[in-house]
Amino acid sequence: MIKEGHSPVYFKDWNTHPAEWAAFCEYCKQDVAAERAVHYAAVSLDSPMTEGEKLAFAIDQRMNEEGIYIDQVFVEQAKKLAEEEANQLVAQMKEITGVDNPNSGPQLKAWLKPRGYMYDSLDVEHVEEALKKDLDPQVRQVLELKEKLGGSAYKKLQGIQDRIGPDGRLRDQFVYHGAHTGRWSGRGVQPHNLYKPDKAASKRTDEFVQAIKAGTFKPDTISTMVAVASVMRASFAAAPGCKLVVGDLSQIESRALAALAQCKTMIDAYAQGHDLYKEFMSWLLEKPVDQIDSDERARGKVVILGCGYSMGWKKFMEYALTFGIVLSEHDAKAAVKGFREKYPEIPQLWRELNNAAIVAVKSHRRIYVKGLVFDGADPRWLRIKLPSGRYLHYFKPFLTQTENWRGEMEDQVCYYAFDKKGMQVKRLYGGLITENVIQAISRDILLNGMIEAERAWFKLIMTVHDEIVAEVPLDSLLNLEMLLKCMSACPDWGAGMGFVLAAEGYESPYYRK
Repeated sequence: MIKEGHSPVYFKDWNTHPAEWAAFCEYCKQDVAAERAVHYAAVSLDSPMTEGEKLAFAIDQRMNEEGIYIDQVFVEQAKKLAEEEANQLVAQMKEITGVDNPNSGPQLKAWLKPRGYMYDSLDVEHVEEALKKDLDPQVRQVLELKEKLGGSAYKKLQGIQDRIGPDGRLRDQFVYHGAHTGRWSGRGVQPHNLYKPDKAASKRTDEFVQAIKAGTFKPDTISTMVAVASVMRASFAAAPGCKLVVGDLSQIESRALAALAQCKTMIDAYAQGHDLYKEFMSWLLEKPVDQIDSDERARGKVVILGCGYSMGWKKFMEYALTFGIVLSEHDAKAAVKGFREKYPEIPQLWRELNNAAIVAVKSHRRIYVKGLVFDGADPRWLRIKLPSGRYLHYFKPFLTQTENWRGEMEDQVCYYAFDKKGMQVKRLYGGLITENVIQAISRDILLNGMIEAERAWFKLIMTVHDEIVAEVPLDSLLNLEMLLKCMSACPDWGAGMGFVLAAEGYESPYYRK
C-alpha cells in the first residue's frame, strides 16, 4: 500500500536494468574490499576500539536516526523575510558598484580594494573593523549593506527544507569522529557552523522568534537579515508535547588544560567557583577583581581561551579580532607574556609534550608523561594514548632540524596529513600537541556526559561543539539539573587528574545560542 503523497515504489533488477545492475554489483564488491582493507589496517595499528568508543558509535547512530524536529512555519517565514531583504540589499549594492554579483567575495573585493579597503577578508569582524576607519562614502555604504546582508547564513534555511523528512525531522546531520581529535562534525545543514548571533539580537531571541513565526517582524535597530541569521537555531525545535533540554560544558578546554598541566592556580580558581577571566585581568592590570569591567573581562576570556596552546602575540591579535576585540601590539604582548607568567605549568607542559614526541620518534619507544603515552615503536605512526584509552595518530613521523626563537637549531617532529591540497608535511610542536590532546580529552569528557545522559533515559538528538541537546516529553521527570549532573560527572579514567567540571544550560521549546 502506498502512503498518500509518496511516489510508488519500484525495483531495478538484473532483468529490467542489466547494465546498471552489473555496475551496482561491482560497486558492492569494491565496497567489501575497502571495508576489509580498513579492518586489517586497524588491526595492524593495534589500537582496539575502547568500550567508550563503541558506545559513542551507537549513540551517534541513534542520534542520526532519531533526527531533529523542524519548526517548518518558522523556517518558511524566516526564509521569506530574509530573501526579500537580501534581494533589496543586493540590488542596492549592484547599483552602487556596477558589480554583476555583489554576493561574490572576489568580485566585491576587486571593487573595494582600489578604493581603500585594506583587508583580504569580507567576514563580519573585518567589515566591522573597516567601518571604524575613514572610508570613501561609497565604500562605507557598500560595507554597511554587506554588513546588513550578513553573508549567506539565511541560505541554510533552504538547506533545512530540502532535507526534512516526511515526519518533519532532519536526520543524518552528525559525523562520528569527524575530526582528528575525535570530535563530532556536521554535514548537510552543518549544525556546527551556524551564524554567530548578533549581541543585541541575542538579548531579544524570544521576541524575534515569535515575531518571525507570526509574520509580524519589523526591523528597528537590527536589520531583518541579521535578526533572521541570529535566531536561525530556532529552526531546530522540540516536537509537539516535548521540550529541549540543552547542556553546555563550561570552559571545558581550559579546565582540561589546567588538569593535565596540574596548574594549581587555575584548578583552585575553578574549584572555588571564581571567575578566571576576571582573576587574570585583575592580576594583569593590578586592579581589584570587583573593579574589572565587562570589556576587561572579555579580554580576559580571550586570553584564557587563546593562549593555552603557545600562541604568539601576532596570532593572538588575529584571534582576539574574531571575538570583536581589537588589541594593540603592546596589549597583545602583555597578555601573552602575562598568561605564561601567571600559569607557568602550561608552558612547561608544552615543552614536556614536545620532548616526549621527539624522544618517541627518535628512539622508537614509548614515553610516559602527564598520564599520556607517546608511542613511536611503529615507524609508520606516532601514537598518543589518551587517559580514556583511545589514541591520536600521526602518520609517518620524522625528525628535522629547525631554528628556534633563540637562533639555535633543534629537533622538530614532522608528519604527513591529508588536507584540501592532498598529502602535506605538517609540523608537530608542543603547543599543537597540547591543543590536540586537550581537545581530544574534552571530547572524551563530553562523550562521558552523553553516556551518562542516556543511562538516565535522556533521548539525545544533537551534540554541537561542547553541547548536548536532548528532547524530553513535557510530563517527564527528566530536567536540566539532571542533564547538567550527567555532564559534570568526572569519568572513571579522569579520577585523580584534578578535573573540576561544570555545565550550564537551559530548557526551551527550541534551540538557541
